[in-house]
Amino acid sequence: ARVRWGPAKREGDEKDPFEEEAAAQGDHHGRGTTTDKPPSGSHTAHTEQESRPKKEDSDQKDHHEEHHKVSESTQENEKETHSNHKPKDNGAQPAEAEKKSTPPEKPTADADLAADSNEHESVLISLCATAMAGDACFKAVRWAQTDGIVTHPEWYGNLTGSSSFTEFQEWLHKGDFGDCEAPCGEPCLCVFDADRTLTTHQGYMQRCEGTAKVPGVSDNAFVPGTLVLSAMAQNIQGTFCKHCYRGIVSAGDIGGLHSDERGVLGQMLGGHQATVNGDWSDAANVLSLLVVNAGTGAKQETVRRMVDWLRSSNGVDIQDRNVHFFDDEEDNIWPFGDTGFNARQVSCASRDDGGIGLCGGGANEVDASLGVRTCS
Repeated sequence: ARVRWGPAKREGDEKDPFEEEAAAQGDHHGRGTTTDKPPSGSHTAHTEQESRPKKEDSDQKDHHEEHHKVSESTQENEKETHSNHKPKDNGAQPAEAEKKSTPPEKPTADADLAADSNEHESVLISLCATAMAGDACFKAVRWAQTDGIVTHPEWYGNLTGSSSFTEFQEWLHKGDFGDCEAPCGEPCLCVFDADRTLTTHQGYMQRCEGTAKVPGVSDNAFVPGTLVLSAMAQNIQGTFCKHCYRGIVSAGDIGGLHSDERGVLGQMLGGHQATVNGDWSDAANVLSLLVVNAGTGAKQETVRRMVDWLRSSNGVDIQDRNVHFFDDEEDNIWPFGDTGFNARQVSCASRDDGGIGLCGGGANEVDASLGVRTCS
């Protein structure tokens, strides 16, 4: 059976109020509500029916929120969600003063559980997510960068037209606009070779620690056999690359158009969202982040075209220093030296004849180090 893959459906994705509002009003930022009388304690978009005069700054605020503010119901749901991440107030503070003269009680199992819960909550609160193409937040950030800052620069404090994507997302997050979480950093891109980087020699699974065979899926690179995933392929989403766009540049065709092998490797990278659209294209005409038939020693040119395509077709501007490439062949690494990109040779601990990897990339070989590094 053919492997099919795409973006995982998240809870609450059945109906997106932001998309409805955008379709109805051309709204680019958040979700606004239009009512004759704003609910108490909330900010809503102004209406033509309102009869009382508005001050200029009030008009600007209301208009701004047509582009930025989430719906009232969404706000309430978010408040409930965030409240679940905060340590609960058990109303014990007044009693603390009365108990100062009494010996402290011995910690209980419940107290230990509460402490563990609080620690877990602090981890949840610290989570971040740099917006990616297709997100509601991404659309809000792009509108702020291209339209909002031009028409209403006074809205954005110290931000300017040259401020970074991350700075705009941080501003939206702090203002509770556009469904934006705190950004993890500047947009980045991780690109991987396929054969002997994301895959393992078909006959060496038992000798290569952390690898996994995929029954029923063929891999005919170098020698025919069943696809074996390297430790790197299975752990990409546990590395810094989980916050980045992810792509493949392969010298081969990875099983050909619509192959199961392509489907599996796409899933390993994170599916539709991580690769922007999940499509495959040829190195001669790069129209995606999944590219085949890139010549050995020329993959740096393909990666450049990928970065250009992201910018021109998706509005994603990734700086060269935030691009990371991983490949098992040294001949594909050293040409990156003059590009400004980062490149690292992998499968250094296990080599096959012909200067290629054997077990493929290891999980610990995906790092954010800068520069160009080979195994030697």
